[in-house]
Amino acid sequence: MTNLNYIYFDEKINIDSWTILSIENTKVFAKFIENIKYYDYQQDLKLFDKNYNAVKSSKILVINDILNFELNNVGVLKTIYSDIDRQIKDNLELRNKIHQLKNEISNLLIDEIIEYPLDLSFDEITNIELIKSLGVKINESSTSLYEKLIDILNLYKFLPNKELLILTNVSCYFSKDEMEELRRHSSLLGGKVLLVEPRKVYGFPQYMLDDDFYMSSIL
Repeated sequence: MTNLNYIYFDEKINIDSWTILSIENTKVFAKFIENIKYYDYQQDLKLFDKNYNAVKSSKILVINDILNFELNNVGVLKTIYSDIDRQIKDNLELRNKIHQLKNEISNLLIDEIIEYPLDLSFDEITNIELIKSLGVKINESSTSLYEKLIDILNLYKFLPNKELLILTNVSCYFSKDEMEELRRHSSLLGGKVLLVEPRKVYGFPQYMLDDDFYMSSIL
């Protein structure tokens, strides 16, 4: 269970697989987004588990602009490479075979490096460097924003070090039917997703902080 408390809330709210938080006041909405961005350097916004342990910023994936979000960004690829490297290290037979092949490649190149007219040095190639050299990346096949958000939800589910996905102002891009399908997909994946919206999202359960700073739960 992941909980959220904020300086304007009367009490904490629970975040499940598709939790909508609507903040009507423009300044408060902007401040909330800023607090998320600088999560480690602020005191107004708290994210914590059932034992009141704070959720670390490294466990949160925040996307403020789904239009320009790159699935194959540096942070995502670094996480994927590290996870593949972990899998290799857990497989003794595969790890030893890759180590042998890396040594063979290095030995083939050493003579060329030594004979080069400049004084060169070199290091042993790592598994992550090898994976990167193969151009490993996520296949991006989405042709619409709806499909892209499906890809983002799938990506979040399978990133091993993320516990919470926060999406900002996404409801304006989708119809009610599309939002419902996205909610169902997220529920099937079983992660924690928080949608932060600057207006009420009609037809869906949500927490709503109105212009008078009154928090209500709309079912």
